[in-house]
Amino acid sequence: MNYTYLLKNDKNEVTDMVSFYSIPALVIGHEKYKALKAAYTSFAFATTKPLSDLLMDACIIANNLEYDVLRSLN
Repeated sequence: MNYTYLLKNDKNEVTDMVSFYSIPALVIGHEKYKALKAAYTSFAFATTKPLSDLLMDACIIANNLEYDVLRSLN
């Protein structure tokens, strides 16, 4: 699954964007947990807000979608 979050200005132009995708992962040898729902950022750019704020928005979205973790590389 792939998700994209866009921010637009008053002219309907995209100013900021972050996208992430999911890869299912199995947890081996744990009595309670059998799977980890992980998301990975694939692309992001920010021009109207700090990138850290945009990534925090992505964390909130991933949490609302019941992901366990959102990983991001620099």
